[in-house]
Amino acid sequence: MFEYTQSKNFDKANPLVGELQTKAASPAEKVWVEILKGDIEFQKEIKQELAIFTSRLLVIDPTSKDGYEHMGDLYFISRRGVL
Repeated sequence: MFEYTQSKNFDKANPLVGELQTKAASPAEKVWVEILKGDIEFQKEIKQELAIFTSRLLVIDPTSKDGYEHMGDLYFISRRGVL
C-alpha cells in the first residue's frame, strides 16, 4: 500500500486503506488508519477532506498524541500558506 501512495496511485491505495479501516480494532489502530487517509488526501491536495480526517482523529481517540500532532501540523501548514 505504501508504494501505491508514494507513487500517487490512489486508485489502488484507497481500497487497501478501506480494508484496513474495517479491520482496525483498537482506537490506536483506527487513528493510524485515519492518519493514512489524511496523508493520502494531503497528497491529492484535497484540503477540506484533510481537515475532516484530521478532526476525526480526536473523536476516535481523544488521548491520541498522533491526533494532536497532526492537528498541529495541519494548522502550521495552513498558516504558512501551503494549504
